[in-house]
Amino acid sequence: MADAVADLIGALMCPAICFGIVAFFAVIAVIGFFFRNRAVNDCNDKMKAFCAMTGLTFNENKSFRGTVTGNYNGHEAEMGYFSREYSHGRDRQGFQRTRTKLFFYAHILAPKIGAYRLGISKEGIWSGLGKAVGITKEVEIGVPDFDSRYVINSEDAARTKRLLQPEARKAVDVLVTELRYGLSIGDNKVYVEREASGVGPAEMQKIADALAVLADAAEAG
Repeated sequence: MADAVADLIGALMCPAICFGIVAFFAVIAVIGFFFRNRAVNDCNDKMKAFCAMTGLTFNENKSFRGTVTGNYNGHEAEMGYFSREYSHGRDRQGFQRTRTKLFFYAHILAPKIGAYRLGISKEGIWSGLGKAVGITKEVEIGVPDFDSRYVINSEDAARTKRLLQPEARKAVDVLVTELRYGLSIGDNKVYVEREASGVGPAEMQKIADALAVLADAAEAG
């Protein structure tokens, strides 16, 4: 009799355990969807607020975040968010772990730039050491305060010096120092991106203004 009862309990427990496991993962999936959806809505709300300030257009994307597009100070602009996966070691079973980070990007098209390319980043310990021993090659524009704060990479030193006049240098300060973006010019556009942390309408406005200044300077040659 005892064996029969034990078999019955075992038979009932197996479906219950399976149901519990399925229910657990279902709850995890629902919670993940909730937070993902809230994050998407938050990003979209910020872009919509920026569009209301500037008259640019918010483009809805049902499956992900939308984008901002339109003409800004005479240039076609675009900004939005994207996700990027990074390797994060391996788990105990040897499977590769990944971490997903959210980034914000913005660019302004400048068709007259042509083949010219420029990259500007903050001066750091390693880049400073590289310059000291002659490993890092970069352009210096002859403005000591600016040259000491940034790593300027371009194959056209003369054009870079013409581009980085006072107004353009102020735009670089806003984008690279104040807002901590990586800045590049190439493929007929001025582009910035960084990990998306607290990017709101006011920051989007600063980005667009600074990109427009740099696009004008880059097209002037």
